[in-house]
Amino acid sequence: MPALSVLKMRGEKMQPLSSKSRLIVEWDGKTSVFPLTGAGVIPAFNQLIERANPDLILSERGDTLLFPALLSLARREGSDLQLDRDRVKTHRKIETEGRTYTTYGQVIYKGPSYPLFGRWHIDRKNSFTYYETDLEGLLELARLAQSPVQRTARIMWNLINIQERKANYSFGSANHGRRAGLGVPEFNCPLLTAYKRAPILL
Repeated sequence: MPALSVLKMRGEKMQPLSSKSRLIVEWDGKTSVFPLTGAGVIPAFNQLIERANPDLILSERGDTLLFPALLSLARREGSDLQLDRDRVKTHRKIETEGRTYTTYGQVIYKGPSYPLFGRWHIDRKNSFTYYETDLEGLLELARLAQSPVQRTARIMWNLINIQERKANYSFGSANHGRRAGLGVPEFNCPLLTAYKRAPILL
């Protein structure tokens, strides 16, 4: 795997947001602290992102706390939050609450999601895949599933299991060949052992 430039983000005293709330950014051995109140925060943050030009923004609660707080501050300041590497005009809806629904007889919670264009954003607290397997495991699962990395990071594990069952059904002839001793490997997802003890996420 090629070396990736990683910028890490976390918050302090984020709930509730107050004058003591701070965004802490770590990159290239340096730490920058941004108060989440006051003027000029968003331009300074944008300059840091442009200077660092990370391939990956690795956050702690970026989906549920940090990105919504930055977007809210940007709108109050009348500034554009420039998180994307691709220069696209993106209007992001501010979401802090997920939603719950039922599928295949299970209750599923889907948290808010803030993927980026031109670079990856992975929320460590919103990705069981990253938590269990780190970045290499996440990239391997994305490769096997032929799914975008940011979506794979947030995919719910019961869907992976369902997809595996469908694939096993689709590859029934291959499975039959394996059982018959013909040396044809059956479809397998290497992370299903982790899935069995996983919470349901999306």
